[in-house]
Amino acid sequence: MKVANQTTDVNPPWENGRRQAQPKKLTIFICNGKMIPLKTILISIFSLYSSEKGGVMEYQLTIGNQTRRLPLVPINATTAIASFVLLGDDALTYQAAQLLAARLTIPFDYLVTVESKGLTLTHDLSRLTNHPRSFVIRKSIKSYMQQPLTTTVKSITTAQAQTLVLDGADAAALQGKKVILVDDVISTGESLKAAESLLQQAGSTVVGRAAVLAEGAAQKRTDVTFLAPLPLFNLDGTPQPA
Repeated sequence: MKVANQTTDVNPPWENGRRQAQPKKLTIFICNGKMIPLKTILISIFSLYSSEKGGVMEYQLTIGNQTRRLPLVPINATTAIASFVLLGDDALTYQAAQLLAARLTIPFDYLVTVESKGLTLTHDLSRLTNHPRSFVIRKSIKSYMQQPLTTTVKSITTAQAQTLVLDGADAAALQGKKVILVDDVISTGESLKAAESLLQQAGSTVVGRAAVLAEGAAQKRTDVTFLAPLPLFNLDGTPQPA
């Protein structure tokens, strides 16, 4: 078996979960004539390390009366994240909505979320705060939309830049209204920033931001209402400083 490595100019979409302004050097390992990306090797090493520690490395999270064990997933050469999936977890979603509802004391007209991870949370939160409807910023232009507003965003968990879209009819309904942005996890804050830019175009005022978790440095933000901090992790499973 022959193993070699080479460095090539690429801009890997998974690198850091962030858009790269310039191409970066990526090491490609060649094994028996096959090119193996560095990330594939890192994930294999991470899996072997996890096995040696007795299985998948996890982070225990408790929200109110709900406790979950979140598997750690590597996203680059130095960092892993705790995989938090709210969609489909109705018990945790409703508990989080109850706790957030008690903390949203500022008057507002509507809740707004970006599809899709915050959808069920926003639905429950809207009902619990006696708001008959909420609005969803979509990730593609739909045929029914008229004069949609658009922007782009790159988050820590997405490989490519995404398009965010606010239907023109929704933009008209939101004009002059006070809104709270809702998400499952706030990390880099890029998704929130992009959503806010759309709402500003629509003439809305963002009076609050709410999430179940604030990841990494986001837990230091004072403009976000959240229920618990979520660390970023080293590949050995130890938390990184916020």
